[in-house]
Amino acid sequence: YETMEYRSLGPSGLKVSALSFGNMTLSFELNQEELEANYQLFDSMFRKGVNFIDSAQLYGKAECEFGRFLSKGEWDRDELVLSTKVAPLPHETWTTVYKNVQGLSRKTVVHNLDKSLERMGLDYIDVYFYHRPEYNTSVLQLCRNMNKLIDDEKILYWGTSEFTP
Repeated sequence: YETMEYRSLGPSGLKVSALSFGNMTLSFELNQEELEANYQLFDSMFRKGVNFIDSAQLYGKAECEFGRFLSKGEWDRDELVLSTKVAPLPHETWTTVYKNVQGLSRKTVVHNLDKSLERMGLDYIDVYFYHRPEYNTSVLQLCRNMNKLIDDEKILYWGTSEFTP
C-alpha cells in the first residue's frame, strides 16, 4: 500500500488509513446490482490500503449488508479497523419504541452494541464511538460504560464523534 497514508487514531497506537469507508449508503433501498457495485468499491478500497470502516447503529440495514460483505470477502480481519457508533434516539422514539433503551445509559449502549455485532456477524468492534451527546447520563457513567465493554472484550477502543460533554 505504497500510496495510502496512515495516521494514528489519537494516542491509541492504532493506525488507520487517511481515507475510510462509511457504510451509511448501504442503508438505502438498493437493488442487487447496486449492492454488488458497493461491494466492488469496498473490495477495491481495501486492496488500495483503506483499512478503516465506519458504521452506526442508526444505519441498521447497512450493518447487515456490511456483515455480508465481510463474510463474502477474502480480507484479513486483523488488517481491518471496524468502528460503529451509538447515538441517543430522539425522545419521540424513546416513548413509542424503546421505553428502556434510551439516551446513553449503559442499557442503551450495551443493547445497541450487541445488535450491531449481531448484524455484522462480529465478536468485537475495534472502535466504538458515542455519536452524539445526551446530557442525562454523567460523563463518569459514559466512561464506565465503555471501559466495561473493553473489559468484556466487545470493543478494543472507544471515542466520541460530534460530541462535546
